[in-house]
Amino acid sequence: MHEAARALIEDSSDPKSLLAASIVVHEFTHYLQAANRNFAKYGCAQALALEHEAYNVQNAYVVAYGGYMQIGISMQNSGCDGSASELDSHAGTDTQ
Repeated sequence: MHEAARALIEDSSDPKSLLAASIVVHEFTHYLQAANRNFAKYGCAQALALEHEAYNVQNAYVVAYGGYMQIGISMQNSGCDGSASELDSHAGTDTQ
């Protein structure tokens, strides 16, 4: 689980709250995704797809339990152009 999620649940949220539970659902989705791909590495585009899927699952959980929160809206503008993984993949490439 991401440290930020742990901190939110442990320090400032009621563990029974819908938001806290939805964070656990989101992070567990990532675990299932990793297990499904045998914990193989992945690139930026797949990371974004996995994150979108986890947010979709989290949103479905929140709606199923009677709530509505805007979760994952920052992902709408996410992309891979100039990402660290893209830069790393070009490291050692001679451009001359």
